[in-house]
Amino acid sequence: AARPEVAKKFLLKIFKKTKKEGFIERIEGFVDVFHRGSKLIFKRSNIGGIVAVSVLTILSWFVGFLIPSCILVGLGHNPVILQSIAAQILLLVIIMMPTTPGSSGVAELGASALYGSFVNTSLLGILIVLWRFITYYVNIIVSAIFQYKILRSLLKR
Repeated sequence: AARPEVAKKFLLKIFKKTKKEGFIERIEGFVDVFHRGSKLIFKRSNIGGIVAVSVLTILSWFVGFLIPSCILVGLGHNPVILQSIAAQILLLVIIMMPTTPGSSGVAELGASALYGSFVNTSLLGILIVLWRFITYYVNIIVSAIFQYKILRSLLKR
């Protein structure tokens, strides 16, 4: 059973020294809204929706894992789909581990190590640059555009 009071107590201990007015009330409000939303989402009557969202999530990850294979096809190379998906899953685990500053390049080095065993060396650099651009930098660019539009609309109010 979910207990939002435990989450509230924990967050209040962390932010107890905060001097801003209304900050603690906002935290309590966010916890309450999250709790109500979670109860609404995970109702027994909503099992079909949960299954549909889970399937769509798996499909989304699968499509993301196919990006290197699509790049390889575009470069005229055999896509080696199964090895590519396995490499992507392993790479995802590797990328999520180092969160310290100075760990940039882990994704690129990991990809070159994993894909180097089944992709020609002449294509490896191009594959990694295109893969990283599509999966990382495009997200940053698109997010920046939307963030700019949101902030601009908020500042007009």
